[in-house]
Amino acid sequence: MQQYSDYTDLKYIQALCQYKLSHYNEAENLLEKCINYGESPWEKYTLSVGSGSFKAMQSLVALYKRQDKHEKANELLVQLAKIDCTKSKALTEIMNYYIDKDMLSDMLCDFVNNELYNVDNLMILLKQLISDEKLKLATNIVKDVNERMQNNREFIKQFCISCNSMLKNISTMDIQPPHD
Repeated sequence: MQQYSDYTDLKYIQALCQYKLSHYNEAENLLEKCINYGESPWEKYTLSVGSGSFKAMQSLVALYKRQDKHEKANELLVQLAKIDCTKSKALTEIMNYYIDKDMLSDMLCDFVNNELYNVDNLMILLKQLISDEKLKLATNIVKDVNERMQNNREFIKQFCISCNSMLKNISTMDIQPPHD
């Protein structure tokens, strides 16, 4: 392993093995090293994108959840919510954590503080809530936008356009005849 010390993928694979063996402290240390080292140099190795970034972070989230370290997991989920390929899943996981604690309004405040309170992210949450038939919670998000962003006409405009588009797509799906 010393000969390939800059090959993050090897550390990532080793971390996954340690996790499967229930050696959680060692897995955590290795995953943190992966994140600190970053991606392996592509010109030197065949690599799996994400071993030094989002995959290691997702694995750490799973590890933290298994150990009931939900605050640490949420800190990483906030970072993952800022990466396009992991955004939707991370936002949904954050939302579910806060819903389980009946703290949706706290989540929305945290979104503001972590620069996650934007139309695209709120639409991801609304779509998930509507899909899960949690309409009261969806309504609470709309109310929050109305109150929090009342002086930001452009935000309200973009939010309404996105909501109307989403609702139009949902309503056309509802009236489509079943496929044979």
